[in-house]
Amino acid sequence: MKIIALTVAFTLTATLMASGDDVPFAASPLPQLGEPDTSNLVSLGDVMGETQLRHIKLWYAGSSQNWDLAHYELDRIGESLTRAAILYANIPIEYAVL
Repeated sequence: MKIIALTVAFTLTATLMASGDDVPFAASPLPQLGEPDTSNLVSLGDVMGETQLRHIKLWYAGSSQNWDLAHYELDRIGESLTRAAILYANIPIEYAVL
């Protein structure tokens, strides 16, 4: 009986959520002449998420004493931070690892 009640509750919730305002996805406006196209710009959160994964790999490389992998991950972390500093103007470039 509980399974039926839960199924009805989930179905009702999904139906109510689906029947909300149907707003079509708006296409991003085209850039004006002379402005850069930022439609495919990677978000800062994506860059930082990638950097966090590289920190985990760096820890693993250090704990297993794989220094080649550690140097590789350090280089990639530096590149990610530099890319973030270049792409996003509110990050001071002097703090980036170059």
